[in-house]
Amino acid sequence: MSPGGVHKIKPADYKKAARVLATSFGDEFISGYLAVGDGCSAEQCNRLNQELLEYIVYAHIIHGIALEVGDFQGIALWMPPGGNLEHWSTIFMSGMWRMVYKLGSNGRYRYFRGFLPFLTKTKRETLGDDDLKTWYLTYIATSAEARGKGYSRKLVEYVTEMVSKSVWTCL
Repeated sequence: MSPGGVHKIKPADYKKAARVLATSFGDEFISGYLAVGDGCSAEQCNRLNQELLEYIVYAHIIHGIALEVGDFQGIALWMPPGGNLEHWSTIFMSGMWRMVYKLGSNGRYRYFRGFLPFLTKTKRETLGDDDLKTWYLTYIATSAEARGKGYSRKLVEYVTEMVSKSVWTCL
């Protein structure tokens, strides 16, 4: 058992973790941006959110750290120093490449040519030389019923303690 009840998310549980993120962010997520001009219904956008988050969670399981606390009431996704979602191996291994076929032409362009490169570029510009030695919190969320229980704090402290003890391996 890990300290504070924080656990690494197993590959078999990536969909469960993505559901927490999707419900936590609700209508504020990226599918609205990706689907503009592609005729996405509300139901299609919700499904698109779920699938995209599944690939993002899985990418963090294989190339970063995906954590849960409180039986999936809190989720945190971390990328290691120098890591990013834009790398072709991450896109391929996580299954994110499938979004090429699920998004319309606007969405494909916005996600693969706009959103992902923009995140990577902004992170590198903001962190500068520290990008190669800084852990990056990609997403953190708690379910509505779990808010105020300290789960986000536990998820952040887990990684900060791990890094401060230098007990991590990159990839």
